[in-house]
Amino acid sequence: MPDKRLTLPTMLYSAELVEIQKVAQFEAIEDNGLYRIYFDTDADMEKGREALRVMREDLS
Repeated sequence: MPDKRLTLPTMLYSAELVEIQKVAQFEAIEDNGLYRIYFDTDADMEKGREALRVMREDLS
């Protein structure tokens, strides 16, 4: 059965986790130095998605 938890379709670096942690609640699972995050609510997932989008736009 597929995992039904709320997650973003990307692996994250620890610095990104720190920034997302400022706006949303989640559980992080480490895999070879990258992290997959699982959110508790849709609202937290949306906040995390927006924070990640802003961070990545700033880098480009």
